Amino acid sequence: PESALFDVAKKFLGDVELGTDETKAAITKFMPFSFGCVNQASGEYLATEKRYNYTTPKSFLELIYLYKNMLANNRKQLENNINRLGNGLDKLERTAKDVAVLMEQVQVKSAEVEVAKQKADEVAEEVGGEKTKVETAAQAANVEAQKTAEIASAAGTMQEDCERDLAAAIPAVEKAEAALDTLNKKDLGELKSLAKPPAGVDDVTAAVLALRGEGPKNRDWNAAKNMMKDVNKFIEDLKGMKSIIDNSALPAKNVDGARPYLALEHVANLEIMKKKSNAAAGLCDFLQNIVVYYDIVVTVEPKRNALKQAQDDLANANAKLEEVNAHVADLQAKLAVLVENYDRVVAEKNAVVAEGERLQNKLALAQRLMSALGSEQERWAINVAQMKDDALLLPGDVLIASAFVSYVGCFNKQFRNSLINDVMLPFVKQNAIPMSENADPLSILTDAAQIANWNSEGLPSDRVSVENGAITTYAERWPLMIDPQLQGIVWVKEKESKNNLQITRLNNKTMLQTMEKALEAGWSVMIENLQESLDAVIGPIVGRQKIKKGRNFFVKVGDKEVEYHANFKLILHTKLANPHYPPEVQAECTLINFMVTEDGLEDQLLAKVVTKERPDLEEEKTVLIKQQNDFTVKLKQLEDDLLRKLAEAQGDITEDVALIESLEDAKRTSIDISEKVAVAKETEVTINKAREDYRGVANRAALLFFALGELYKVHSFYHYSLAAFTGVFLKAIDLAGKKYNGDGMHVPKVIEMSKGKNPFKRFRLAATMIKAGVSNRLENGAINTQQDIDLPKRLKELTYSVTYQVYNFTRRGLFDEHKLLFVSSIFFKILQRNPDIQTSNELGGLLNPEEVLFMIKGTKNMSPPTMNAEVQNFVSESVWQSICGLTEVAAFTKLTADIEAAPKQWDEWIKLESPELKPPPGEYANATEFQKLCLLRATRPDRLTAALRTLIFHKFGKMFIDEEAFNIFNIYRETAPQTSCFFYLFAGADIVGDLDPLLRKKGFTVENGQFINISMGQGQEPVAEKALERCMKEGGWVFLQNIHLMSLWVKTLERKLEQAQEGANPDFRCFLSSEPPPFPWQQTIPEAILQNSIKVSNQPAQSLRANLLRAWQSFDQPFMDSCLRKEDFKPVLLALCCFHALVNGRRKFGFIGWSCSNIYGFTMGDLAQCAQVAVNMLNVRTGARAKEAVPYADLKYIFGEIMYGGHITDKWDRRTCVTYLEVLVVPELYNDGHELFEGFKSKTKGNWEDFMEHIDNGLPPENPVAFGLHTNADISFLQTECNSLFTMLLDIGGGSGGGGGTSKEEVIAKMVVDFLDRLPEDFNLFDIKSRIGPAENLTPYLVVLIQECERMNGLLQTIRKSLTDLQLGLQGALNISDAMDQQMSSMFLDRIPAVWEKQAWRTLKTLPMWFADVLERINQFSKWEQSLKMPPSVWLSGTFNPMAFVTAVMQTTARAYQWPLDDVETFTEITKLDWDTPEAQPDEGAFIHGLFIEGARWDRDAGELRDSILRELAPMMPVIHLQAIPAKERRMSGYYDCPVYYVSQRGGGNPPGSFVFFGQLKTSEPTVATLYGIYTYKWVLAGVGLLMQID
Repeated sequence: PESALFDVAKKFLGDVELGTDETKAAITKFMPFSFGCVNQASGEYLATEKRYNYTTPKSFLELIYLYKNMLANNRKQLENNINRLGNGLDKLERTAKDVAVLMEQVQVKSAEVEVAKQKADEVAEEVGGEKTKVETAAQAANVEAQKTAEIASAAGTMQEDCERDLAAAIPAVEKAEAALDTLNKKDLGELKSLAKPPAGVDDVTAAVLALRGEGPKNRDWNAAKNMMKDVNKFIEDLKGMKSIIDNSALPAKNVDGARPYLALEHVANLEIMKKKSNAAAGLCDFLQNIVVYYDIVVTVEPKRNALKQAQDDLANANAKLEEVNAHVADLQAKLAVLVENYDRVVAEKNAVVAEGERLQNKLALAQRLMSALGSEQERWAINVAQMKDDALLLPGDVLIASAFVSYVGCFNKQFRNSLINDVMLPFVKQNAIPMSENADPLSILTDAAQIANWNSEGLPSDRVSVENGAITTYAERWPLMIDPQLQGIVWVKEKESKNNLQITRLNNKTMLQTMEKALEAGWSVMIENLQESLDAVIGPIVGRQKIKKGRNFFVKVGDKEVEYHANFKLILHTKLANPHYPPEVQAECTLINFMVTEDGLEDQLLAKVVTKERPDLEEEKTVLIKQQNDFTVKLKQLEDDLLRKLAEAQGDITEDVALIESLEDAKRTSIDISEKVAVAKETEVTINKAREDYRGVANRAALLFFALGELYKVHSFYHYSLAAFTGVFLKAIDLAGKKYNGDGMHVPKVIEMSKGKNPFKRFRLAATMIKAGVSNRLENGAINTQQDIDLPKRLKELTYSVTYQVYNFTRRGLFDEHKLLFVSSIFFKILQRNPDIQTSNELGGLLNPEEVLFMIKGTKNMSPPTMNAEVQNFVSESVWQSICGLTEVAAFTKLTADIEAAPKQWDEWIKLESPELKPPPGEYANATEFQKLCLLRATRPDRLTAALRTLIFHKFGKMFIDEEAFNIFNIYRETAPQTSCFFYLFAGADIVGDLDPLLRKKGFTVENGQFINISMGQGQEPVAEKALERCMKEGGWVFLQNIHLMSLWVKTLERKLEQAQEGANPDFRCFLSSEPPPFPWQQTIPEAILQNSIKVSNQPAQSLRANLLRAWQSFDQPFMDSCLRKEDFKPVLLALCCFHALVNGRRKFGFIGWSCSNIYGFTMGDLAQCAQVAVNMLNVRTGARAKEAVPYADLKYIFGEIMYGGHITDKWDRRTCVTYLEVLVVPELYNDGHELFEGFKSKTKGNWEDFMEHIDNGLPPENPVAFGLHTNADISFLQTECNSLFTMLLDIGGGSGGGGGTSKEEVIAKMVVDFLDRLPEDFNLFDIKSRIGPAENLTPYLVVLIQECERMNGLLQTIRKSLTDLQLGLQGALNISDAMDQQMSSMFLDRIPAVWEKQAWRTLKTLPMWFADVLERINQFSKWEQSLKMPPSVWLSGTFNPMAFVTAVMQTTARAYQWPLDDVETFTEITKLDWDTPEAQPDEGAFIHGLFIEGARWDRDAGELRDSILRELAPMMPVIHLQAIPAKERRMSGYYDCPVYYVSQRGGGNPPGSFVFFGQLKTSEPTVATLYGIYTYKWVLAGVGLLMQID
């Protein structure tokens, strides 16, 4: 919740200085506000661009953290800059003041110098005499001092020797004392109390007694006990032993008396003694160490005596030396007075002279300094003042910059500008947060010098790329670059190369080792080619999950903890054009959209076209850009250097010669560069002016690239790399102006041939060359190439060539149903920007954006004015709504009035078979061609695609409508070792057959091992990899078929093909094939493979003729001969081929053709299997069974129920399938003149070629009747094609068709108010139930009523709540959630929001029509619940669950007659009543209405099914009497079991299928009764069905 986010922000920003309390509160409020704005923008981004972005609590916290850090850093930097410039200014100001003072001081000092020189000469003479006396006395003193030094040296050596020996004794004493410390009264008390000590203990006490001077006789145990009588005194006596030794008071005989005892093993080994007595052991330790100490002291004593004598001698020598020195000192004191006087005088003289010189130098240096930096003083002063002002504005500027870095990286240019300029900046201004007047995040994040440096490293110079550079550099989280055009990776590689960039991949075996080294050493790491998930092993690194140990940080890598170096950087990179990273990944990374922008691409392509057309200009421009970037960086470095030197200068800078000379050099360089910059800018203007002539070509190319970039929204195969596009662009430049599009020719050879004697041949060759573009004069076979360029003409040629070549390159890889989509898309885009296809520099477009928006959206007015009676005769309600929607376009404001004024003329025009070929009535005959298309969009959408093709044909040219024939050689010319060829697999396609001519011509065959053909499947991966590796290395072609089957291995294939881009044998080629995925949004093939391949969609024609020819050509004469009953087999095979062609061709007509037309794929394999079955079944009927008839029933069952029927999931489609066989595989096959289908007759005699010729020449022009459908099916198909085209245009364009004055939010707000005003109150279910009364009053019909009211209440509540929330969101009272944003996008595109549709019924209506439908349904239930009486006729289509009402009819009747419900079924009796005619319900069953019939019509007068009337696609059925009858009374003939569907999308969809129940419609056509019910072949093949709604 926003309040929770506000509290979090308030807590974290509490300790930050942000100015006033109001400012702090506003900044805190901005944090949750920006979070909500980005959430809303993310929803819009998904709806319009199909791109995912998530914000998480972590990204919210990161914004706060980044803001605090950035604010602190900017304040510190600004303060440093102010101090730096201020310091420079202070020093310059001081220098300026000092110059005048210095000039005066120089004059005064000149006079003082002369006086000082004279005085110094007089004193010098007096000092000379005294100096000689002192020198003689000093020599004598030196001799005496030398003697004394020698004595002192000897004494010092003795003293060091003594001290060293004494130092060695200290450890022994310490050990002895430590041993005494181990003694305690208790141990000693126990010891002395012993009558007889343990053996050996008495030796220890005897040694102590000996050391104390006791004789041998007095050393027994009693003496020892007496010695220890007073324990404390005994210990103190022992401790005093050291002092006795130090004073030389211990007799040697005492020590010698103790030595024998100490030599005893049990006394010498303390461990032995410890076992006997701890006290005795302590005494042993003491005795041993004190004796050692005694021995050392005794040794040192003679040396100490000698030392004392030496010290006495030294004292005598020093006394004598003092006397001598005193005499010398007296003499020196007298001399010192004189010398001091002399030195003072000389010093005064020198000081005066030096001061004079210093002042002179200082003055000169000060003047030089002011000359060098005087011009900077004023600029620096302005900058300091500006920076002080900027410091006050930092809270707002940094707020915008930090939000920019944290949130906008994933968005494209449009959304970035919208978020910053339209949302965040207005908030900051409205809340009075201090901010620069024209705040720009880039000005906070970077500067011109840094941007120039980035550009030099390879970052494109357009605004979005620079923004990406700034986000990458300053983001708190690691950057994750979406970079399909590989523009960002080039820059990062150069930029981070200084930090030893390591490049790896997630699937690289050495990735973890690379990461460990980089973490420890502080290198940069790039993980490239990421997919849509991250490996958990790098989670701690990506999430910066650092662990502090001591003063260092560590991070977990696998099962190890690795030290984290502060300089470590991680950059994540993906080549996916539109990855979907989950929130947990986006929480850890800063997503940055490095996809090229249109402006940026335009600049890049401009450079390429100028390089091709004017290489001189482009070379000069390239040099100039590099020079300008270098200059910008150098100037910044120079200024920084100047300020640094000034700041580091100590003391008076006017005295620092090196500094001033350095500053002068820097200033001279700066001036020189500034002059060069000025000259370069003038040159740049001249170059740019010449280059700008070609900008239109680049602009067109950029427009086309982004049109390509939108196609992935239609199908996952449509991914294109910038590198491939650039190749097409450059090829287009080379081909510009050439009219010849055939194979390449050898011009010199053709010229040589044109010199022959045959004048006709010479003429023909010359004409060929002129077509090929060699259009200059031919004189005796020589070509004159000198020609001035007609620039306007050349630009038109270039623009047209680029447009066509890009279209042709793209068209080759598009499915047939998307070719019109792409050409229409670029048609609208180009002509909204330019007046024609050849012109690209003019701003005015041929098409009005308002008209284009109507064309794409097909806007309807859902509350149109009432039509007059004459108009109602030829205009349906739906068409009238479209016409009224068109009146909102400026050119058609009077359209409704004009139609009502001239109904006859409009009736005639609208009913024309091809109204696009005849001008519309009245003044609209003078309308533009596109405005006439808008009229068709409103009145005859079935003719719109044909008219659009015609308009594109006239405006763009024939080549944009009529396709080139498939030419494998042209495709091969565009391949390279680095570029594979990717074929789409279709039923009936033979790619190896397509490749065969190329293989033979180039000599790459299976036989010579140069062509390897692998059909991919389980276990083929190693084979394929080995083949690729061999051919990449040695040369050869590899064809990998069916790679879609290898969903996991294709990642390996992607890497293998990348290796080919890094370097492969020139003769290596790779061909791939794959079936399209079941759903167009599924990504079965990696983007990188699709981007770097030439995509080829050689989709077999789907016409009846093409299907039948392809079917027959799949067999041959030997196959026909394999049947032993050839004459019987040939007609059956022809009928089977017709069946195959019909069931495949029928898919074209959509859901009236097959209920599940989008999922059936009947293959050539099915046909081959069926043909073989026919051969086998006829072959067994030979010999003794030769007279048996052809087994028609068996063949039909196997073909229809097993082979082809095995694909079919829908009951009604299976009925259609077997019906085709019932009318095709019949005995009449063998009758001459029998029609297999309308216009095509059977054939009984002849060979394979005769039958082939019969098919080729005998087929009639294609029309729906051949399939058993009515001509209206073609109109329905055209309407579906139109709707599909513009739905896809909406999808790829994100709802934008051009400008209008009203914003999306304003449109939505108006719709919300309108819907809320029209939305009624909920049904009062309590009141309804109370009026019904007890349960026995609850009839099945009332149960239906309650259920419907309950569901309608749920829908009303959902609509009301979502609209209310959305209204509050638009007003700013609530955050716009993802659900709200998706709802807004749906409403803007006139689509039903998903949250409403989930609560509603199945429908294909647009939002305005659906909402009107909701109100009508409520009206029906309101009348029903008020009276509790069923309406005279129930609008069955207006119920949530129509089957519930049908069941209610069956229940009511079954109860009345007491029939088991399981034995009851429905029967539909069609009345002659209109929908509003019934006055009351019948006694049995119920009147229902609201149904439409498709594929036929109901003849009220005849009371039966009849053929449709032209252009009446789904006429209304009269009121139907729905009855319940016993199953045994079912009519077994004369009726057609007609399926009833919710919507025209009969099968498939989500949820799958819209079948409700089936009704019985009377027919006079012959009927049959089978497993599939009672039906007529004619109506089954016509696709007759009842619809509850029409679209």
